[in-house]
Amino acid sequence: MDKAEFIKLLQKQEAGKTSPAEDEQIDSQWQALHEQQAAFVWTAGNQKEVRDRIKAGLDAKMIAGSQRTYLYSHWWKVAAILLLVGLGAFLAQLVEQPSAEPLMVVQQTNGEQRKRLSLPDGTLVILNVNSQLEYPEKFPSAGRKVTLRGEAFFEVHREEDRPFTVSSPQLETRVLGTSFNVQAYGDFSEMVTVSTGLVEVTKREKREETVRLQPDQAAVLTPGNRPLAIQQVDAARVSGWKASKIIFDKLPFDEVVQRLRDYYHRDIILENYTVQQDCLIKVSYENSGIHFILSGLKLLVDFDYRENEAGQIKIHFNSCNNP
Repeated sequence: MDKAEFIKLLQKQEAGKTSPAEDEQIDSQWQALHEQQAAFVWTAGNQKEVRDRIKAGLDAKMIAGSQRTYLYSHWWKVAAILLLVGLGAFLAQLVEQPSAEPLMVVQQTNGEQRKRLSLPDGTLVILNVNSQLEYPEKFPSAGRKVTLRGEAFFEVHREEDRPFTVSSPQLETRVLGTSFNVQAYGDFSEMVTVSTGLVEVTKREKREETVRLQPDQAAVLTPGNRPLAIQQVDAARVSGWKASKIIFDKLPFDEVVQRLRDYYHRDIILENYTVQQDCLIKVSYENSGIHFILSGLKLLVDFDYRENEAGQIKIHFNSCNNP
């Protein structure tokens, strides 16, 4: 039975029109509320309504006398239950009982995939590889908060009265409506980069340490007990991983490898490489995972690679095939 059905039954009972089965339903619902096992919680308005109904019912039955004996005894039965626990304490318990915790949604990616998500408020999120985002199925009126481990790009739907907060392992990022990138892969440094709008970043363990960022600025927290630093960056390049293509525009092979490290957050070791002045890589690939791209690069560069059980990739450079 939901709240609306219960109130409707109370109204029907007050008018003396309930059946014995419906009276039993009401008795069961009162007991469930007493034992905090009801399927709903009540607001202050419900509290007042029930209190008024109890009082009105008792008064009416004392006037009506024996003409409505059952209903009179039933209301006294309800009153007796309330008196056992204390009317004030019981009703306060109904009001103060917190609403059910919102259902949480968890979105994850592996080392080869990305996800594009739309949150309940209309905020767009692009989740990078090896990342996890947790958020409520419905944001409460007090604010919008999500928890991130890994990397994600946010385009936040603007709501003046409900700030949007991203909680990562070491930082808390707070905005009203803007676009920004959060990089928080646990053991590594954390970085928040702003593309548009204004962003406030706070160190979680030292909340007085807060910085405010403008576009093309990043808040960087490096391992160790170091202060939160602001750096000038190219925001488009930092968040370039979210594009559908990876473009290498006349880059030496060691810079290509570095770009792959940044895009996929993988431990990649380049062996046997010396700078090749005439070996510049100009190519674009669909952003379909690191193994897909390495296979394509082997057509331009002669190298071998292997991945160990820990996920580390070792590339052994042989020569450049690019004319």
